[in-house]
Amino acid sequence: MRRKRASEIFGEVDPHLKVINGGTHWKSRLTKTDWDKAGGLVCPECGRETVRMIDGLCPECHKKKAAEEEEKLGRKREKRYLVNLFNRGKITLRQMREGRLQGT
Repeated sequence: MRRKRASEIFGEVDPHLKVINGGTHWKSRLTKTDWDKAGGLVCPECGRETVRMIDGLCPECHKKKAAEEEEKLGRKREKRYLVNLFNRGKITLRQMREGRLQGT
């Protein structure tokens, strides 16, 4: 039995419907030699070859950089919090320097 095309199937239901017939497109698969020839990008931070770049860095370097920035922001938040408590008179200068909140 011959397979019907999409235009034939839908044409029976609605003769004025415009259907563009398509076929199955098979993707070609890469061989190992093709993959080796393709190469990748070199991370400017660590110098390793990678296929994926995020903000100009390989995923590992991007994660490290994001963690460092988050740690830096955390320190700034803590400093701002301690200065705010000092300005309100809730902690002493010594406690602020130590970074501990004794009694609050």
